[in-house]
Amino acid sequence: MARPKKPTDTLKDQRVPIMMSEEELKTLDDWMFENRIRSRGEAIRRLLQMGILAHQNRQLLRVGLHTLADRIVHLSKVIRDANPKPKTGIEAARHETVEAISEIFEDLANLGMSVDALAEGEDLVASMQILRDIVAEAKD
Repeated sequence: MARPKKPTDTLKDQRVPIMMSEEELKTLDDWMFENRIRSRGEAIRRLLQMGILAHQNRQLLRVGLHTLADRIVHLSKVIRDANPKPKTGIEAARHETVEAISEIFEDLANLGMSVDALAEGEDLVASMQILRDIVAEAKD
């Protein structure tokens, strides 16, 4: 028995043939599985909706990311300036911790700039590779 129609359901009677590479199809299928979506058509519709929404809000995202990146870079500089080179074991450990935190802040700023580049429509492939590198480094 078919599920009852919701008032928000619309008739999907327009066909749009699309060709995809093997890698794109695998990425789509992986995303479908992760998000428990049953059909490729529904996955493509949802991704399309998400992309349109992101595109419509890209300027707001850009301004927010610029502000965040500026604050992160400033905070990183303040932390480094307030953290002189250590002389003792405890000071050395503190110094290494502060340096690690500063590097995390800088990675966050770089991530923000990469997302900004995506929002601006710059080189998508290069921006995505930067994002993958940052995420991989953060996992290590």
